[in-house]
Amino acid sequence: MALVLKDRVKETTTTSGTGSITLLGAVQGYQGFSAIGEGNTTYYCIAGVAEWEVGIGTYSGGVLSRDTVLASSASGAKVGFSSGTKDVFCTYAADKSVTVDTLPVTTASNTDSPNNSVNVASLTAKVDTVSGDLALIPKGSGALLSRIPDGTSTGGDKRGLFAVDWQLSRSSSTQVASGLASSILSGSRNTSSGLYSAVAGGFTNTASGIYASVLGGTVNNATGSYSVTVGGQSNADLSSITHASIVGGYLNRVYGSYGVVVGGQSNNATVTGAVIVGGSNNAANGIYSFVSGGAYGTTRGITGMHIFPACNAPIAAATGVSQAGLLVLGVQTTSATPVVMRSNSSAAGLSNQLVLADNSAVYFRGTVIANVTGGGNTKSWTFDGQIKRGANAAATTLTGSTVASPYGDAGASTWTVALSADTTNGGLAVTVTGQASTTIRWVCRLETTEVSY
Repeated sequence: MALVLKDRVKETTTTSGTGSITLLGAVQGYQGFSAIGEGNTTYYCIAGVAEWEVGIGTYSGGVLSRDTVLASSASGAKVGFSSGTKDVFCTYAADKSVTVDTLPVTTASNTDSPNNSVNVASLTAKVDTVSGDLALIPKGSGALLSRIPDGTSTGGDKRGLFAVDWQLSRSSSTQVASGLASSILSGSRNTSSGLYSAVAGGFTNTASGIYASVLGGTVNNATGSYSVTVGGQSNADLSSITHASIVGGYLNRVYGSYGVVVGGQSNNATVTGAVIVGGSNNAANGIYSFVSGGAYGTTRGITGMHIFPACNAPIAAATGVSQAGLLVLGVQTTSATPVVMRSNSSAAGLSNQLVLADNSAVYFRGTVIANVTGGGNTKSWTFDGQIKRGANAAATTLTGSTVASPYGDAGASTWTVALSADTTNGGLAVTVTGQASTTIRWVCRLETTEVSY
């Protein structure tokens, strides 16, 4: 029940010993302990001729229990009262009192305009220096919060240890800073449930990943560890990912660790390290791939592919219909065995060379540089061509190409670059042939102009 204090409450008792006392009725001019209310607690004082006790007791049916002793004539212990009549009255125990004048703060209220409709109460640091800090310090691992938790949407559920929760409005008891050392600085209906997570503000945002953050906006989610969503609406990093970032926009998604979407709408970075910078309906679905704005661009699952989509779907609002691309390939050879260049360290396949979409065509041009360390032999090539793909990978045809080597050392005369259609993977194979017992590093810059149906 509640702790209740009432003015001018005084009765007498003849109870002796250390147990609960039976009250004998109100003294003339006072009210009885029934004013405290059945089952409520209060501060009491029992005073005899030389014996006295101050404590917290519970009133029930004319009896006052002595639950907690705060001070007494028995050195703070329960007094074994002697026989005889004793006064029993409500008091304000010194051990529980607050004397405002002795605190290093001043309190005030303001009802003047513009505070006449919503008054303001203030707490100001009272220190000797010109400027003074004001610290609100929880005890131990307690939280710092603006509402008392009550399990409802008003006060919310219990906050996490060391949490900071200044949010004033919520629609559910779970919309609080419940994670260890989590924080909600402002806004409404936000949730910070991940360890060390934070929501700076906004509406209906959730930071549930470890070290995750949402800085604002609405209906944004930072679910992956170390992930960040910076404003916008209905943005989310999804699945069990880490270090994802969404910087504004609408309906953007990051599914891969270290992925980034910077603004735009309905963009999806679906794999590790994929990046989309603005635009609409773009898909960076190759590892460490990149889409630069525009609309309906796709990296087609190719590792490291850079795509530059048409600005606003001049042909059709469908993925990959009109775009340009840039892909850097590489390989190191130590023999004269032909090797297909790729954008990662795996053998050339579906995800690490120029692979076309079904029913598409690509004009390409590129440059290749090959070199032996220590200022050794070097050779370069330029090439361009046209390749198309029908309904499947087997229907891939290199319809024309030109390869030239404008520069090269005499010792690199046997080094070659060849182009062909890869009908297994449905793309362009850039094949290089080096020299026996010679370590050669090859790098290719491949640019594309793409159309598809």
